[in-house]
Amino acid sequence: MTYNVFSGTLNPTHSLWSTCYQKDKILIERVQHRFTRMIPGFSKLPYHERLEHLGLWSLEERRNRADIIEVFKMAKGWSAIPLESMFELSTTSQRTYTDAG
Repeated sequence: MTYNVFSGTLNPTHSLWSTCYQKDKILIERVQHRFTRMIPGFSKLPYHERLEHLGLWSLEERRNRADIIEVFKMAKGWSAIPLESMFELSTTSQRTYTDAG
C-alpha cells in the first residue's frame, strides 16, 4: 500500500511548541537556547552540544517526532483523524519523487 501526501500539516495541535508560524517557532526555540545556556558549565557549549549533554531534542525534532507518531496512530486506527483525510492511496505501483529544489 502506497500513500501520497497531499496535506502540509499532519496534526495541528494546540500545543505551544507546535505552532505553524515560522517566527513563533524561532521565538520558542530561543527560550530553550537561553534556558540551556543558564545551566552551570553549559554557557560556552554550542546549542546542539548542550542538548546532547542534557538528553534533549530541539523543538523542531520534537515536532517532527510528534508528526511521525500521529501518522503511526492514524495507520493503526488509534487516532481520531482518519489516515485517508491526510493521505491519498496511490493508484500506481511505482514510487515517484519530485525535486523541491
